[in-house]
Amino acid sequence: MTNHGSRAARWRLTVIAVLTAVLLAFTPGTGWADPTAEPSPGQSQQTSAGTDATSETGKSKAGKSKTKPKKATKASKKAAKKTKAKSKKRSKATPKPGPTTKPKVGAQGPQAAGDDLSTVMPHALRDQITGDFLDRGYDQWMRAEGAALNIYDSPSRGSGLLQSVPLDLSTPNGTQWSMWAPYGNFDNQQCATCFQALDNAWHLATILLAYDEADGILWITGTKGTYLGGDPDRYRNILYGVAPDGSCASESCAGIVIDLPAEWQDANGIYFRAVGATALEATNVNGIATVAVGLSDYGVQVYQPGPVENPAWALAGSYTSMGINGMDQTPTTAMALDQSGLLVMGISNYGNDGYFAQITNGTHGTTITDLGRWTKQGATDSNGGTWINPISAAIGQRPDGSKVAVFGLTDGKLYVTTTTPPPNTGSNAVTLVATSPSLGGGITAITPLPRLDGTGTTDYATAVQGANIGVGTGLFLTDPGGSGATLLRQPIGIDANNNELYALPCWCDFQTWFPGYKQGRFTIQNTLSEPISVQLQTSEDSEQGCWFAPAWPETFDQDASAEFPTSSAVTVAAGQTTGLYTMGAYTSGPDAGCSGVAASTGSPSEDPSAAWRAYLVITPVNRPAETRMVNLHLNPDGWTVDVSDQQGGSLTVTPTNINSTLQGQVPIFGAWQLAVSDPGAPTATGTAPTLTGYQLTPTGTAAAPTVYRLDVGPTTWTVPGLSSSGANKRAQALLPPLQIQGRTGSTAAWVNVGQLIPPGALNVSGSTLTVPGASFYWENVQGGPTYTQFQVLTGGADGLTSPTVDLTTLAFCYTGVKPGGPCQTTVPSITGLGFSGSSSSSPKVVANGLDQALLSPTLTPRSGTITSNDDAYNKIFYRQSSSTGPLVTNLYRQDVTCSDCYSGFVGVQPSAGAYLNTGGSYGAKRGLRDAGTPADYVSTTGSGSQSPTIAGMIRLSGTSSNTMTITGYTLAIGAATSSDLTDGFQLSGCAGEGNSSGTCTIAPTSTARAALYAVGGPYVNTATDTGLRIGALFSNQAQNAVEDLPLTWQNTAPKLDQPAALTGINSNYLWKLLSAKALHTAHGDTWVITHGTLVSQTMCVNSSCNSS
Repeated sequence: MTNHGSRAARWRLTVIAVLTAVLLAFTPGTGWADPTAEPSPGQSQQTSAGTDATSETGKSKAGKSKTKPKKATKASKKAAKKTKAKSKKRSKATPKPGPTTKPKVGAQGPQAAGDDLSTVMPHALRDQITGDFLDRGYDQWMRAEGAALNIYDSPSRGSGLLQSVPLDLSTPNGTQWSMWAPYGNFDNQQCATCFQALDNAWHLATILLAYDEADGILWITGTKGTYLGGDPDRYRNILYGVAPDGSCASESCAGIVIDLPAEWQDANGIYFRAVGATALEATNVNGIATVAVGLSDYGVQVYQPGPVENPAWALAGSYTSMGINGMDQTPTTAMALDQSGLLVMGISNYGNDGYFAQITNGTHGTTITDLGRWTKQGATDSNGGTWINPISAAIGQRPDGSKVAVFGLTDGKLYVTTTTPPPNTGSNAVTLVATSPSLGGGITAITPLPRLDGTGTTDYATAVQGANIGVGTGLFLTDPGGSGATLLRQPIGIDANNNELYALPCWCDFQTWFPGYKQGRFTIQNTLSEPISVQLQTSEDSEQGCWFAPAWPETFDQDASAEFPTSSAVTVAAGQTTGLYTMGAYTSGPDAGCSGVAASTGSPSEDPSAAWRAYLVITPVNRPAETRMVNLHLNPDGWTVDVSDQQGGSLTVTPTNINSTLQGQVPIFGAWQLAVSDPGAPTATGTAPTLTGYQLTPTGTAAAPTVYRLDVGPTTWTVPGLSSSGANKRAQALLPPLQIQGRTGSTAAWVNVGQLIPPGALNVSGSTLTVPGASFYWENVQGGPTYTQFQVLTGGADGLTSPTVDLTTLAFCYTGVKPGGPCQTTVPSITGLGFSGSSSSSPKVVANGLDQALLSPTLTPRSGTITSNDDAYNKIFYRQSSSTGPLVTNLYRQDVTCSDCYSGFVGVQPSAGAYLNTGGSYGAKRGLRDAGTPADYVSTTGSGSQSPTIAGMIRLSGTSSNTMTITGYTLAIGAATSSDLTDGFQLSGCAGEGNSSGTCTIAPTSTARAALYAVGGPYVNTATDTGLRIGALFSNQAQNAVEDLPLTWQNTAPKLDQPAALTGINSNYLWKLLSAKALHTAHGDTWVITHGTLVSQTMCVNSSCNSS
């Protein structure tokens, strides 16, 4: 989208856009209407094509124009790219079509039709206009007041005076002759001073303004002088065309100056009246800038620019068909003009109330064709009748797609008519199709609101004036369709007693409410090193946020923005930023409860500062317990966006204003980038881990290679946010696995051999997390890599590196029953290796690589006995499938090719980890690090058909082995059983627990202990990374459930709860809230660990949820 500069700059560009359109419509030799021509008495002004318009008796002095070439009308770039009538722009989202009592305001499809009108404001006075005159991205309002042309800020922004420019025009009617006929019905001399009374009540003789946004022209009408008949102080009725920023309101700087008819006299030259403008409309009609001036006499005059060779503005045609009798006055007191050229006129007289004409720009000039009449039935009679007059008009569209005219009358009602008579009837009368109830005063302004359902149907924001000029109410009416319909008033506010208001008692509130919603834009910036999933929880209900944020298409003055999906999440990749999304809310809503901005109505029971909201739910894809909930609060008090109410994990969401990045208008809530950040990734700290190597077998051969065990010591990590408290306490972290590297010699390059996941318990102290050590095994097989040196890296390439272990320096050593003692010269001959107790059958483990089953090996010597503390137990190692299978290394290999190096993993550690599935004792094999009963601990990622078979091996003076199948299974966690978060819950689906119900033990957490869990899955083997991570959950907790968002209003502003701690009882089978009143939603989302698997559950907070 191109930024086309300020309106003032566009005004100062050349007239190319307008004049090009004029040239294309002009054929040499046909000419344009003479701007100085005066029609003869009894004749109408003729268009260039000679179209007849019924005469209005009287001598007309047709308007004379003066166009300054250097300041000629500037058609901005909008003339070429944007064709939008002002009446269309002054519109908004409205109800669904159909005869519903309370139609719903809002979009009906994935994208709203047309413009986002939340920056637009309706006018309320006849001589007030609105528009973005100062290029602020939202509408201001303009009015001539005294000797100044003033621009004021929007009422939603305080209505402060923004600009005041000297004005050299005066209101009409300041001459020796009145502008008004002495009688409403002159010929019968009835209704004395009725026109003057109408002027006094509705401000007819005023300085009028019109804004042709498409062509970038501001039009001003007014008068100069006080004497009719000639100099000195000659009375002039003038029309200015000036820059749209309101910087000029004087003849000396006006780019266009047109002298309009200023004097009326009857055919006999006896009666005289001053002439003034009583209605003014301007837009681009089929590519040509057009202004229509309604006069107190002489009907309506239409002006357009001439062709390129004579670009002066000229009278293109007149419409005077509203003339009745010789002396009667027929001022045009209401008018509407659309870009198709439809001209709707409301006339104050005792004849017809409405007139309709079509302006057509042809190759031979402009024609104005009479279309029809409308008379308000029962409003008048030949003897005076009822003095009811149109003072506002608009053009709209009915649900059936037909174009209609809408008149606002002094009787306080809207009247909707067709714009042409019924066909084949011979009548020129149009049809009245809908009427409103009485709205309590004269209708001073009508703003059509196109529904955002793409049908084009319009409803009507209506300004009603009471007893005093400048004071009135605002209403919103919908058209249900059908013949003889009654326009339906809709609630657009609530009073201090929470009762629906159908009329806002102040135009400032009405203009703030318009167009029924307010909008903003936002993007999500992911500053994390991992993807995030973002949900938006919304409701249009007044107690749950009043949310309304459809997609908006790109137009000339609006950036495209998408509707944020509400049925699915949006994934934002690491380091990426989304495109623009819409945010916004109804200013009234289906039940009017969203209208917290109407301060003049009193203080509603619902605090408006908490009404407009939706909830972002942001989840790092690998850290669900770090889910962050953010109250995206749109505050009408200052039109601010607030995200301070956010809870869950250590993520933070920080807003930054990005209005400057928009190419189009800036919505009232602005555009914001919501940056998602966290305290940072854990880093390895302290000293590098130790690495100690042991040779488990005598020196081998090619057929029976030497087997080694390498023990890695503990590692320490600094976890940012771990020591925080409250709303930013870290709940979860991921650590990289230990990277095992090997090389074939001291000068060879290091190779990533595999990754090691220590399965032991995680210890916490402040912000420090300690990961226990683990062991891995190695042999150099024939035909494979021959690594002679190993090292361990923590934290990736920038982490810590252990000392190097050189396998060539190791030697076999058997110490007998004295661990760590001297090497013995006699090595026992083992003839049998078996497994006792529960490990003698197929043990069960959760297939995640962390859950362990206890193996209790027993050795049988050829002679004598082997005690449980004999060093021979430290020499046991394992192979996959059989005694001749690959060595169980405990590594997720990276240096070999395997179709699935994750699901095929099996490991056996000589020390107990965090999870022992069989319920056996947490003993450890007596060995080089630990003392106790002989024990090994097996884990796997294989389940079902991929459950592994392993062979225990020992090779001292001979070789012994025994095989065993490990049954790996996947947890089938069902819905939490028992009761609820208040009374307690249990998890089931742990078949290996050893209890008949399969109830799961939940890993406890504390300030000193984190729960370990597995992160990873099937992967394609690479030389660098398998996607595995060490997962740490720092607290068992529950927080407000996503399904309960948006929060519901309950007496006070709804706030998100801090995550609530859970406590375990009954051997960690049963868990419940530590504080029963910690959560105020019906449900809570929980994250706990069982057997090294992270489990997420949504549960009722208390029994009342269960019973419902």
